[in-house]
Amino acid sequence: MDLIGQGRLELPKIEAILERNGVGFVDFANEVFRPGVRDAARRLQALSVLERKITQLAKTPEAQAE
Repeated sequence: MDLIGQGRLELPKIEAILERNGVGFVDFANEVFRPGVRDAARRLQALSVLERKITQLAKTPEAQAE
């Protein structure tokens, strides 16, 4: 990924490498980026659940007495 990000691996070279290995751009992108997106979604969901629990705890009489 660093080679792509730094521009040291140009698009035609990427295309040739993928084609040589029988991999399309969509398959490549799914393997590289989808796990990261899926992980981010899971983390956001966990944070959302945590936020709801904290909000509920803050509404308890014990929390308001402090």
